[in-house]
Amino acid sequence: MKKQLFCAAAMAFLVSTEALAWNDPITLPANRTSGFATFTANTPDCHLIGKPKMTLPKMPQHGTVTFKWIVGTLGDSAGICKGKKGHMMGVYYTPNKGYRGEDRFRIGMAFPKYDFANGYDYSTEDVTIVVK
Repeated sequence: MKKQLFCAAAMAFLVSTEALAWNDPITLPANRTSGFATFTANTPDCHLIGKPKMTLPKMPQHGTVTFKWIVGTLGDSAGICKGKKGHMMGVYYTPNKGYRGEDRFRIGMAFPKYDFANGYDYSTEDVTIVVK
């Protein structure tokens, strides 16, 4: 199951982010790369604010995480933009060959600020993957 974070920018305000509910582990198959999340930041009228900068403050122990700039369909958390095509950062996990079990890591996301503000808003999410 893919999760999507959509940053809704308020008029004349900074980008706000909705919390991700990643309390439950994400189950992915062994021996292949799987996409499990996307991140984007758009204005209330569905225009892209900018490409998020992604980091891994805590690396996985049993695989690798990669980020890829993709075009996809915006999901439920996109509000009025739901169902529209847009650019987003895809997050992919590749377990080490033959590995099955749990892996944990932290994703860092820096989203461009909106409405004439300089810089980025930074947040992190802890992720637990179960490889089966």
